[in-house]
Amino acid sequence: MQVTTDKSLTKSLSLIKILLDRTFSFTHTQIIWLDNDEAYYYPNNQTIPVDFDYREETSIYNKSENKVRTSNRHPFKGLPSEIKSYTSLPLISSTKNISGLILLLDENERDLSTKEISILEDFARSIADAIEKQQENQRLQQVFTDFMHKSIHDLKNPLTSISLTSELLKRKADDPKMVLNFCEKLEKANQRLFSNLEKLKSAFPAEDNNFKLVINETNLNELLNDVKSTIRNINITTTNQIEKNIYADYNRLKEAIILLISKTHSSENTAITIKSFSKDKQAIIEISSSKEHDDHQSTALTISKTLIEMHGGRIETETDAFVIYLPSDNL
Repeated sequence: MQVTTDKSLTKSLSLIKILLDRTFSFTHTQIIWLDNDEAYYYPNNQTIPVDFDYREETSIYNKSENKVRTSNRHPFKGLPSEIKSYTSLPLISSTKNISGLILLLDENERDLSTKEISILEDFARSIADAIEKQQENQRLQQVFTDFMHKSIHDLKNPLTSISLTSELLKRKADDPKMVLNFCEKLEKANQRLFSNLEKLKSAFPAEDNNFKLVINETNLNELLNDVKSTIRNINITTTNQIEKNIYADYNRLKEAIILLISKTHSSENTAITIKSFSKDKQAIIEISSSKEHDDHQSTALTISKTLIEMHGGRIETETDAFVIYLPSDNL
């Protein structure tokens, strides 16, 4: 997903860069935004000599508490030898991940004062906020488009069934058994329709007034216990191996898990097991059952996938389980 194509964002970042240049007067100023293992440079009409290993650069901040780093060495191969001062500052997202860098390079040796460091940190917060909001808007727009297509399909199926059954009912009005059978089909289709609508209403309540997440620190142990207390009629066993909090919309994540449980729980004798653990900087939540579940796309699965994709994650479907993957660099 490229946020670099957004004209208003590019304009905002260009203005911030002008303010950076005027405030600090470095020889080179560069803003880098990291997204999906790609590095994007601002403004688009300026490049700095290349071969920049941003993974190595960001790993320094993951291991260090210092926000601003100043050195006489830089990560650019082929940069003119007159560069004697290199200053970098990470862009920190709302989920506390390193999402980019501000790079300041100068032909003279320079040390930033405490006041200059404070100003630079303010710039970093403004840049991170601007880019993150635009990236979130683009992701939500795509998620919402996909969600609408899937939801329309899920609502269309029972409506089609009602329409066809009604037509057949007219033709078989003189056959009592056939009429009863058709009436039962109509009732089931009607129940499916209302069930789908209730799930949509529950996942996206009207009082929210938007399609956005409310991200906060979330304790998975508390959330899973909350899920168990919400649906007491189902036998659920939970195991949580993630001690650190993750960043998520508590209510939306809870709703996604409950919907997956409803799809997995096929009968009263079905036992549900929920395991949560971390791997490769991801929070993984595995919802499995003692019986195989049907693998067809349903409203519950559509909504769950949408809620998880809004978090930047994904759901994988297995024969007897659903597995949620949520990115979390702090794990």
